[in-house]
Amino acid sequence: MLRIKGNLQWLTSLLAVLTVTGVRAQQTTEPPKLVISIVVDQLRGDYLQYFSPTFGEKGFKRLINEGLTYHRVNFGFPNVGQASSIATIYTGTYPYFHGIVADKKMDFESLREVSILFDNAYLGNYTADRFSPLALLSATVGDELKVETGGASNVYAIAPNAEEAILSAGRCGDADIWLDNYKEN
Repeated sequence: MLRIKGNLQWLTSLLAVLTVTGVRAQQTTEPPKLVISIVVDQLRGDYLQYFSPTFGEKGFKRLINEGLTYHRVNFGFPNVGQASSIATIYTGTYPYFHGIVADKKMDFESLREVSILFDNAYLGNYTADRFSPLALLSATVGDELKVETGGASNVYAIAPNAEEAILSAGRCGDADIWLDNYKEN
């Protein structure tokens, strides 16, 4: 995992998901050449239409016109948290199956609340945090793409925090990049 210095808080409800997959790739047995998924937290659905005149033809307009846009996303389970909603989006299944049931869990060794992805046996690159995707029990879109291409696909996730980045990339992701709450002594 790679950490980027900075600080950003994102809320937990999801209002828009943009996913781009080529129509041609859907009609053939070949895996898609490019999959872009953008999850925007707390974005009102009408903002995409309202701000569309400011979008470039090869940017968000292309994603909106050629991709798939979900408005008013509702999850079929209570207590939607940031981690459980991201895991649900990328695995296509519920927390009972993918294992991410909350944002935090109790670490009985230290007797403190830690991230659901906390793993004392793992240390990422350029970070002092100890996170791993091992709590994720189901395959993500990226994991399935890796399997379909025999590992030839590259899977990268960029997000404002570790949970979103790791759960977006899945267990087989090549890199998880997020903003770090780094404080220098």
